[in-house]
Amino acid sequence: MIIELKDMTVGDIVLRRVYNAAASGGVDTRFNQSGSYFYTPFWQIEHVVINSTRLGNNFTLSALAIDCAQNGHSGRIYLDNFGGVSL
Repeated sequence: MIIELKDMTVGDIVLRRVYNAAASGGVDTRFNQSGSYFYTPFWQIEHVVINSTRLGNNFTLSALAIDCAQNGHSGRIYLDNFGGVSL
């Protein structure tokens, strides 16, 4: 799973998180295993601080869930709750 927040106004990536449960590449430490399935036992919470220099900019949030090769396991992503706090 890849989550990416891009500042489209400036053209840079503010946040990029990769969660990898691929057995061939080593399982990400955030995952647990049950049989041949890997899962995160808790919600993975991401906090992003956007400083005042980015006020008024346009952002794109991309979330990509990737499954295994053909006939492999499926990949799923659940996104919940977006919020903002003014500092």
